[in-house]
Amino acid sequence: MYCDSMGAACSNTPFLNQGGRLRYTRRTEGRSSSTGSPLGHASGQYECDLAEHTTVKRGGTPTVSSASEYVYLSLGSNLGDRTGNLAAGLRALDARDAVRVVAVSQCYETEPIGVIDQPPFLNMAAAVETALEPLELLDVVKAVEVEAGRAPGVPWGPRILDIDIILWGDRIVETPPLRVPHHEFRHRAFVLTPLAEIAPEIVDPVSGRTVGELAANPALEGWVSNIGALAC
Repeated sequence: MYCDSMGAACSNTPFLNQGGRLRYTRRTEGRSSSTGSPLGHASGQYECDLAEHTTVKRGGTPTVSSASEYVYLSLGSNLGDRTGNLAAGLRALDARDAVRVVAVSQCYETEPIGVIDQPPFLNMAAAVETALEPLELLDVVKAVEVEAGRAPGVPWGPRILDIDIILWGDRIVETPPLRVPHHEFRHRAFVLTPLAEIAPEIVDPVSGRTVGELAANPALEGWVSNIGALAC
């Protein structure tokens, strides 16, 4: 289970409204109040107690503005301490002043795609809140990968940490360094299975289908095996 910088524990299923926005639960004098009814928890084990839309971290500096949006990421690792690499990546993302990790999936061991002669991956999905623009967030993601020790390698090859931007609300981004929605995510079990755990109702603006619908496709590439929640 991922613990955010506010000391809150995030459940395996986030709070979602019909438009795919994460809802918030705030505690006041020991009582819980919500901006809307959450979806039922898949496991029933955890409660997500998230901060308000504008958060303050590290010396009182506002870190996420009221103009922030929710972005869905896929994280993977198949070299070294795989769980440690994923945990370090989440911590590094959340440490950025303009990024806040608000929900994470469980971890899944998955089959390599493209280059099959390599160790299996651990993959997971995360939702982050950010006021950054797409290319700015891409720069953050790439910097986090390098901090984790990632070096240039062959496409689809082994890596210490890989972070892909999968969905960003109804945005469609087509630039040389970045395509959102991710152009291959609709066919990949290692992306869709963890993503459906935290965001089943999010709609892919290209296909018009929800993540849950896409994840239910029996023809998805690769096997996945749930290994449980990540502790970091």
